[in-house]
Order: sequence, then C-alpha cells, then structure tokens
Amino acid sequence: MPSIHLTEAENNQSFDIHAGDEIVIELDESPTTGYRWAVDQLDTDVFASPADKFSLAGPGVGTGGKRRLTFKAQKPGSTSVALKLWRDWQGDASIIDRFHIAIDVH
Repeated sequence: MPSIHLTEAENNQSFDIHAGDEIVIELDESPTTGYRWAVDQLDTDVFASPADKFSLAGPGVGTGGKRRLTFKAQKPGSTSVALKLWRDWQGDASIIDRFHIAIDVH
C-alpha cells in the first residue's frame, strides 16, 4: 500500500490517491504549551479514523516534536482533510494554525 508523506509545505494542496493508499501528515507540535493538532474535518466514509502518534524531537522537559497522523483511504470519493492546532478545552477561539488538503480517491 503506497503512502504519501506530507508536511507543512504541502498545506492547501490537492492530491490524487487510490483506495487503500495512506496519507501521513507530520506537523511540528509543542504539546507542553497546550496546543495540539486535531482533526477538524474528515469524511469517515472515505477515510478511516487516523492513527495518531507524537514523537519528541529530543530529551528534556518542554521539548517539542512532531505529530504524525496517518489516514487510510477506504473507498473512492472527493473530500478534504482539515486539521487545527488548538487548545481543546478553550474551543475554536484558541486555534492558532490550520492544515488543509483536498483529496481525490480513485
């Protein structure tokens, strides 16, 4: 199963993939600030709920790292994936960044 790896550089771009392919999105995150990447929009008919993993960039308290979200295309469709960097307990008013891609699954 092919994977497409995306970073902040691919924000607001469009991609064509096939059912069974994976999209892996890696974004910088510093969870000790309270801000974490979360799914804001996802068509669960087209994509399975993502696998979610955080990896520290190095040792030490307060170290940032990368949030890695892996989405697997389940069936054909045109949709988008939207993420938001926010403090969930503060609601949408706390959003400080967004990531969005448009996807055509064949």
